[in-house]
Amino acid sequence: MMLRATLSLVVLHLLTAAPLPWESAPRPQAWWQLSPDLLGLLLLAVVLGRTSWPRVAAGLLALLTCLVPAYRFGETLMPTFYGKPFEPWVDLLEVPGLVHLLTHAHSAPVQVAMYVGAGAAATFVLWTCLRLWSVVLRAFARPRATLALSFAVQALLVAAFALREAALPVGGVLRPSMGIALLEDLRATLATPRWRGDDVVHERVRAASAELQQLPQQLGGLAGADVFLLIVESYGRGLLGTPAGAALVAEFAAREATLTRAGWRSASGWLAPSVRGGGSSLAHAELLSGIAVEDRRVFDHLLASDVRTLAAVARDAGYHTVDVQPAMPREWPEAKALGFVQDLFHQGFGYTGHPYPWGLMPDQFALQHVLTHVVRPRTRPLFVQYVGVSSHAPFNAVPPYLEDWALAADPAAFAQPAASWDITWTTYADHPQVRDAYFASLRYSLRVAFDFALQLRDPAVVIVVGDHQPPLPYADEPSRLHDVPLHIVSNRPELVDPWLGLGLQAGLTPAADGASFPGARFLARFLRAYGR
Repeated sequence: MMLRATLSLVVLHLLTAAPLPWESAPRPQAWWQLSPDLLGLLLLAVVLGRTSWPRVAAGLLALLTCLVPAYRFGETLMPTFYGKPFEPWVDLLEVPGLVHLLTHAHSAPVQVAMYVGAGAAATFVLWTCLRLWSVVLRAFARPRATLALSFAVQALLVAAFALREAALPVGGVLRPSMGIALLEDLRATLATPRWRGDDVVHERVRAASAELQQLPQQLGGLAGADVFLLIVESYGRGLLGTPAGAALVAEFAAREATLTRAGWRSASGWLAPSVRGGGSSLAHAELLSGIAVEDRRVFDHLLASDVRTLAAVARDAGYHTVDVQPAMPREWPEAKALGFVQDLFHQGFGYTGHPYPWGLMPDQFALQHVLTHVVRPRTRPLFVQYVGVSSHAPFNAVPPYLEDWALAADPAAFAQPAASWDITWTTYADHPQVRDAYFASLRYSLRVAFDFALQLRDPAVVIVVGDHQPPLPYADEPSRLHDVPLHIVSNRPELVDPWLGLGLQAGLTPAADGASFPGARFLARFLRAYGR
């Protein structure tokens, strides 16, 4: 019995101490560090082992054991991929998006198999924990011997590591406790009104509505010019502080020269979104609504409110408003709440070619589709929001760029990636080539965005803006700014001039030391620029 109990405790230790692929915990040290969570569970087992409900006790302990790695998943995932602390109250709403992220590139049968496999694996782990705790609880009929055994097992694990490494770093004996992290997160949640998100959003909507009433909304300053809001995925300020940033500045100069020869003028500056590293849809809603949207709960309350967005202002000013999201996998009627009359989502493109990261189709294919099916047949001025896809993590494939945009209408033209890397979500965080892959994908998306403007023949304002910093550790360097670039280009120079008085500078390259303004202020500045 004692041997089985010992082996059970070893397995339970490994379950509660196992590091995740993207976790910063050193390896193999993390496997051998003491698990405070397991020690707490063992103390609880001593108490529960003397009750008359051993199966109930084993089930509770098994469930709590499974919660330890599950909580570590969120506690380590959010800082790595979103650049923010884990906030369970709001971040649990991101789970559907995470499921889509991991499964969307596969066929329906494969997705079903993945769901079934994940459910079977979770059931197996829970069942295994139940059996292990049943063995331990039976051994706990002798509490003193069991407590000595419990601490002895952990001590032996530390000793094994010490013998292997010859030294154990001070402060590296204990694994971070997920139980303590949960209690701290709960305290922080209850200490802020954000967990009552509806009150917070209603107040923000009231404030935004009051400001909007003071701003002109007829958009006469546009003189009927089309507006294209092109949102470039993972396009942040941090890149310009790296060696790759110098190459990007050189490309800006080349793109600006091309645009100038074609009669286009440009201005650029910086925005400061409320999100970091991820949460693209939150950044989009913030730009349109004039309201800070820092998490999914605020986003959901915003969609349910009567907020008046930039798309609604354009619609009421006579514009045909179109929301283009190549990666949106389903019908999304909530977009109507943001003021869009027409949606163009994934199924509407009919792309059947080589699958690329996130949207499955390349940005150039999607924007060529917009030119063919939205721009050319239109009968009214357009307000189009386009949400880019090709520069989305994990940046493992870059489509070819086609000089002749007419060829981009054929999915077969993208059969072979221009570049690819063996980067997956499990190797992404510390892959040695992830920076190069990110820069290559971003260069592609920016080239497509600026060259899209050159395909337009009617008066237009093309706004190219990032949604958030890329979820990469180096993105915070050198000054930990989480700003995103904002570019305004137009084939009517007078439509760029108003932005020069609203914090932007002439040209495609934002000033390296330029100040940013909050993403929630974009709506007000747009109306000040064009709301005659």
